[in-house]
Amino acid sequence: MEKWLDVSKVVQDRKDILESYKVLSDYDKAAHHFALLWASVGNTIPVTFWAIYYLLRHPEAFAVVRDEIDHLLQSTGQERKPGYSIYLSKEQLDNLVYLESAINESLRMCSSSMNIRKVKENFILKLEENHEVCLRKGDLMAIFPPVLHMDPEIYEDPQTYKFDRYVENSKKKTTFFKQGKKLKYFLMPFGSGSSMCPGRFFAMNEIKLFMILVLVYFDMEIMEDKQLGQDKGRIGLGILLPDSDIIFRYKLRS
Repeated sequence: MEKWLDVSKVVQDRKDILESYKVLSDYDKAAHHFALLWASVGNTIPVTFWAIYYLLRHPEAFAVVRDEIDHLLQSTGQERKPGYSIYLSKEQLDNLVYLESAINESLRMCSSSMNIRKVKENFILKLEENHEVCLRKGDLMAIFPPVLHMDPEIYEDPQTYKFDRYVENSKKKTTFFKQGKKLKYFLMPFGSGSSMCPGRFFAMNEIKLFMILVLVYFDMEIMEDKQLGQDKGRIGLGILLPDSDIIFRYKLRS
């Protein structure tokens, strides 16, 4: 890394800290750097891609989300002209319910991570249709959230993109049911419980801000009629990547 040019301050500071621990091998240091790289871009960029892609594929959704953003900027007296900075608070970002819903819908359709748990005591896990599984203390078990995300009892027509699926009466919708019971975890792209991703709030705000800038300053359209599929090679690891590239056209918004 000593030969790198224009190293960011964050990476340089991390390097200095890691170098101060003499017990760490080069392999350990590289692993720490890679962990930062993976956590910062490994899922955030694919989520942002899918969120924008789905909006472009659904013009009515694009129009609603853009109008919500424009209305917020107007209400805060901010210009959307080149050269003007946009400043939004966390509370203002949280109030963009249609933007957040569109992102959550993209997460529902494209996330493919697994939640790993260690069984603490022997017990019988009762499944549907009178099926049971015996779990032994010490076993590792994996929960696969896409099974939940694509359950038609929880989500009507789950294979279809609905940008406003998480909006009800112009507010965030958080009530979803399974067998008549309200679900505590109805969307789990960031995991669940005490091991839920600690950076999930930062990631969501990062995605929102990028999408706001794109929708405010650019007009875009997809140039191909094909539907993108998902590359299943990352199942269990996070957000699925598209199975091919797609051509789109963009210009500065008038």
